[in-house]
Amino acid sequence: DCESEDEDKTLKQNLIRQLSMMNVRLAPSNIDGIGVFAAVDIPEGITLFSTCNCNQDTSDQTIPLSADEVDSLPSFPQKMVKNFLLPDDSGMRHIPATGLHGLLGQSMYMNSSYGLASRTNVAQDTSVDAVGSYGYTVFKTTKVVLEGEELLW
Repeated sequence: DCESEDEDKTLKQNLIRQLSMMNVRLAPSNIDGIGVFAAVDIPEGITLFSTCNCNQDTSDQTIPLSADEVDSLPSFPQKMVKNFLLPDDSGMRHIPATGLHGLLGQSMYMNSSYGLASRTNVAQDTSVDAVGSYGYTVFKTTKVVLEGEELLW
């Protein structure tokens, strides 16, 4: 049915847009255990750990991406998809409809700056819109975070 095809296309477009914005990775931290680091330069005011397609019932849904669609992603998200999701026999990679952040749980590894305000580069966004849209704690960058820099709240 046409409406279903349009909805699937929109879900896929939302997912590709969200994957293209992936900007953090996990790595050993000098502060404590594992930390969250900028995989690319991240401007001030950027929402971290975003998901997509949350307004639809997509909790158990995956969206297949072809090898060409994965290869069209920026290099870092492309690497993440290839590292975490194996292709099926037809070469498709089935990605959670809400994106990879929920699957990877990266926000749980964000370390505190332990009171060193000069090192803090993210803050919790407690606006009703942020919490209502995502359904979980939302963090935003409070200044430019350079590639390789640890994200600290």
